[in-house]
Amino acid sequence: MGNALAARPEMRQQDVPTFAHEIRRLYGDAPPERKKRRITRRMLITAAIIGTLLIVLLQLLTALLG
Repeated sequence: MGNALAARPEMRQQDVPTFAHEIRRLYGDAPPERKKRRITRRMLITAAIIGTLLIVLLQLLTALLG
């Protein structure tokens, strides 16, 4: 039985399942696809609140030091 990845064409496997099995044996399974991250309304609200708090804290800090 030939190697599916052999350099010489006559030594290669002719069917796709054997080739796929050989690739999987050599390199392992392919990693699963990553899920796309969507920006949700909750994330936007959280970012707005954190930004507002940061601005208020910076203004308080400058008022205390200035």
